[in-house]
Amino acid sequence: MTGELMQLGGLLLVFLTVLYTRMGAGLFTPWICKRTWSIFRAGSFVLKRRREALLSFGGPVMLVALAVIWGSLMVIGFALSYWPLLGTAVRASSGPTPTDFIAAFYTSGFCFTTLGIGDLVPQTSAARFIMVAEAGLGFSFFTLSITYFLSIYNSLSQRNTIASELHHKTGRTGNPAEVLAKLGPGDDFSNAAQELSNISSGLSSLLEMHKHYPILHFYRFQQVHYALSRMVLVAMDTATFARSALDPEKHRRFINSYAILDLWNSGMSLQTVVTNSFLNPKQPQLPYSPDAQTLELWRSQFSTAMQRLEQAGIAVHPDRKAAFEHFVELRSEWYPHIQSLADY
Repeated sequence: MTGELMQLGGLLLVFLTVLYTRMGAGLFTPWICKRTWSIFRAGSFVLKRRREALLSFGGPVMLVALAVIWGSLMVIGFALSYWPLLGTAVRASSGPTPTDFIAAFYTSGFCFTTLGIGDLVPQTSAARFIMVAEAGLGFSFFTLSITYFLSIYNSLSQRNTIASELHHKTGRTGNPAEVLAKLGPGDDFSNAAQELSNISSGLSSLLEMHKHYPILHFYRFQQVHYALSRMVLVAMDTATFARSALDPEKHRRFINSYAILDLWNSGMSLQTVVTNSFLNPKQPQLPYSPDAQTLELWRSQFSTAMQRLEQAGIAVHPDRKAAFEHFVELRSEWYPHIQSLADY
């Protein structure tokens, strides 16, 4: 019975992770991923100088660990089924038949990897059926695993492409004011809608990627602009600065445009879904009130952004105090989620 339960567990893990690709599904898969990441995080605090390099191995190791666990459950599960059959329903082709668990594991491994039946041969119809079933499952397992691996790295490539494009839109600085300065040169935002739509589309793609392949979140690169939290930060800050820093009279149409609203909603959806999955139940408390140190940092960032917009010839909000208060109000709606995600 134990063997059958392990086989069922392995099948369910593969089905819910590879075929039923949904964030939060996979039985123990999310737990395995989070525990593996915790080990890498703990190690990063010990190896401080090699922290970035160590964390970059988290995702790949996690993927290999999942495949090993899935395969081990299946092989060991079938080995437990073969064990009582050794010497009766399964016999050696020549000489005495070994009846220990290692022999059963050897038989299961041979069948699962589709190498054949080895030197232990089934003697009954039931034993033959079990071996054929395991060989079929083994073939399916390797096919699905390879397909899953390729899908993960294809999505990862797409995510990194979106990150690079967004990074270049900020002039490789991560400053959202650079995005607005390029969108409205000479105070003309008439052609900004398409660029903002591209960013919103990228965020929607990121959301679907992480819904289908949650393990992507644990792929961490040493370059900061590849981080999901950094991408959402730049996108949300672009919408936040547009709604608070620009002249509300002269740019009313742009501020209230569908392009800005879509960018805001896309960013909010992405950060909400991801934080609900990875930070639950340790989510930040809302409403959020930034402390004095955070407010001072925001004030400096806001002032720098206003200066950059003015340098680009863009009309900014005439009341700096009211503009900054609006900025703080808007940023407080999403910033704690991004900060918590970045810390995790």
